[in-house]
Amino acid sequence: MNCIFSNRCSQFKTLACNGTCYAYVFMHGMDGDGGIWSRRNIPKKYEDCTPDTLPTGTDFKMARAYISKLPKVVEEGKGLFLFSKPTSGNKFGTGNGKTTSAITILNEFTILQTMRHIKGEIKLETNPSLFVKASDFQNTYNSQFRGTQEMGQQASMRYYNYKSLMKEVQMLVLDDIAIRNCTEAFQGELYEVIDHRCVEELSTIFTSNVDLGELAGIFGDRIASRIEGMTIAVPYSGTDYRKKKTL
Repeated sequence: MNCIFSNRCSQFKTLACNGTCYAYVFMHGMDGDGGIWSRRNIPKKYEDCTPDTLPTGTDFKMARAYISKLPKVVEEGKGLFLFSKPTSGNKFGTGNGKTTSAITILNEFTILQTMRHIKGEIKLETNPSLFVKASDFQNTYNSQFRGTQEMGQQASMRYYNYKSLMKEVQMLVLDDIAIRNCTEAFQGELYEVIDHRCVEELSTIFTSNVDLGELAGIFGDRIASRIEGMTIAVPYSGTDYRKKKTL
């Protein structure tokens, strides 16, 4: 695969992007499918999201401003709450670029932190970023209570490893939060992650199709107030980019 550093590397035209290059191996692994880049947990659809591909328009102004201040804003623990503001042209507020913005920010932060590691400015011992779809986190939690006892134990191990990563990673994107209701027990698990990141001043970017008021009605005031305190709320009111144009 093409190295993610290819347009930033002064030696790109003279060195092969393969196992002989430390930067390539650290970012992509020996075979090109591993390394830091693969552990972001990004859906394939968003692999190539960069500041250059971010749509223009006022909805994306804050995302661009945030990117321009990386990695400082992450080190300061500043996060974003990207939420839908329905309009007559997009009454559900879906597909208007919230996830694209969040992942573009995450991708750029991952690149910058890895470059700083390679230059010896910082030391990365774990992946600096992680993308988590809220429904996947909830499904992983629920899987502990299904199947045989052995299956439950294996699922519990997966879940607690997952939760630990979510609590400790430098930048977490929690996508589509409040897309569905949940049990009080899961609310407690979610609150634990969010509260830990809030107290430790770890940067979190949330995306949601509801505002903080509606989110409080789904997850409760404790979670909503924590999110409000650790983020800047950014409304997205654009058209649905997912809609296919009619022929």
